[in-house]
Amino acid sequence: MTHPHPTASIPVPRILFVCNADTHGAVSALDVCHRLCDALAAHGMQPMVLQQWPITPQVDPRPAARTQEYPYPVYCSRDVGSDATLLCLVEQPGLVITLGADPIGLALPLLDAGLPCIAWFVNASSFQSLPRGALDHR
Repeated sequence: MTHPHPTASIPVPRILFVCNADTHGAVSALDVCHRLCDALAAHGMQPMVLQQWPITPQVDPRPAARTQEYPYPVYCSRDVGSDATLLCLVEQPGLVITLGADPIGLALPLLDAGLPCIAWFVNASSFQSLPRGALDHR
């Protein structure tokens, strides 16, 4: 019987951050997300981001695309909530972290699809998205 060598490679977790936050305000959830992804990438993790299209003066006709300006994959979409499940099928993350204006609303369809998901409340304004009444504790 052979035993794996203690230095055998362990798969690096792939973490997808799904953010539907705007970029207004002193500190946006998207800024926090990218700072965290920079730190994770620097430590050998494999973060990915799905975010809203940046607001620019020109109108880009593409509904979704991948950007190249970060050391990790960043996907931009006009409808983050709808595109998150499809991107998860393509990228196969081990964990999805949702944040922004409605972290729970982003997490629910991903949980329904069987993906491990964490709704991250970056600041107090995110708590406004908590549903009233019974809470789904998945």
